[in-house]
Amino acid sequence: MFDVATHFNRAAHNYEKEASVQELVGSYLLEMMAKEEGIRSFKDISLLELGCGTARDCALLIKQFAIKNYLGIDGAKKMYLTAKSYYQHHDAIDFSLQDFDDDLSAIGEYDILYANMSLHWSRDFKDLIHRVKLQLKQPGYLCFSIPLQHTFSELSDFRINHFKSHASTIKLLADSGYELCFSNELFEQVSFPSQLCQLKHLKKTGVDTYIGSKAYSLSSVRQYLNINKPASLTYHIGVYICAIR
Repeated sequence: MFDVATHFNRAAHNYEKEASVQELVGSYLLEMMAKEEGIRSFKDISLLELGCGTARDCALLIKQFAIKNYLGIDGAKKMYLTAKSYYQHHDAIDFSLQDFDDDLSAIGEYDILYANMSLHWSRDFKDLIHRVKLQLKQPGYLCFSIPLQHTFSELSDFRINHFKSHASTIKLLADSGYELCFSNELFEQVSFPSQLCQLKHLKKTGVDTYIGSKAYSLSSVRQYLNINKPASLTYHIGVYICAIR
């Protein structure tokens, strides 16, 4: 998966401490899922988490819903090993070192597919949204959050990843045969004492991975770091709950 796994392996040690926005968004997504009548009606839920990272959301999912079977997959080995170490003695919880862009047919069908700030790392987001329908029972739910257009706008003079708009994501879900149950946009801003701390935050959360084609300019980065004044990062996030019936 490009070099995404490499960057998240490097970030594994600091991720839980640094990823405050991801934690906030995950909590909001869970809150909205708990309000969805169809999800509330499920008993003995099977849930697949796509891009589970260190499995920070796993405990919240288990606490919130009647989950009988949880599988978390992640393509970064250090993230996977950290997650696995937390749940060594839980028979209903398992993890797999697997890229969600790979063939997932062998892992079966689930009531809920859950992904918090991970699916945008796909090599082909449109194909992924189409393909993961095969992992959903009917009825079943795809619940996810992703960064949207204008995320990290403070760094637009450099190379930043292309993020989809809220409208184009909703259209993709409709075109892919999902029934949209809920959607919302969130804006979160993180402040830093300097540009260096700002860029270190990206590295410590793994999101310094670049999957575009724009050339890298080391001189422009050095010039940026020399400014040495307070900086911020804006996250524009989309949250979606959709069903297959």
